[in-house]
Amino acid sequence: MKNKFFLSLIVMLLPLSNDSTLTTLQAQIDDDIFSGGHTSMLIGAEDGLNAVVFDCSKNRLEVTFAEQSSLKNTEEDAPVELVFKVAQRNSMTLDAHTIIRNSHYLGVISDDSDAIKILLSQLISSKYHLLVGVRSPQTDSRTSFIFNIVNSTSTMNNFIKACGITLPAS
Repeated sequence: MKNKFFLSLIVMLLPLSNDSTLTTLQAQIDDDIFSGGHTSMLIGAEDGLNAVVFDCSKNRLEVTFAEQSSLKNTEEDAPVELVFKVAQRNSMTLDAHTIIRNSHYLGVISDDSDAIKILLSQLISSKYHLLVGVRSPQTDSRTSFIFNIVNSTSTMNNFIKACGITLPAS
């Protein structure tokens, strides 16, 4: 069953794995009634087909690669690797798992906050591109996407401030 899911996921993602332009970068900031702080979502999307989404609240930081899908039999919680490479830096591999984000998007999510902080630090100092990859350790299926990140520093800074994140030096 898992192999069938990963094959379906990779087949679905392959047609979209060309260069993409990060056409939308938005930070949504809201009050968090439970913590007294804020919740925030930073979304980098390309044509509504796929996106990189950073979510935070006072005690939580996550990153998701989301893909528009009509896949009905998606298995949640299947282990995968989410790989990021910012410009000419070394790639970072985060342990992740599959999710159904909502009725239109499936995703691959990681909550490795230390690695995500390093990734955000690299993104802020970069003016080029972000390479995102998804790999299934069970089937060794792989796919990747390129997002151009231009003029995104201000929006990322707003997200980081709302989340109260202290970034490591890049």
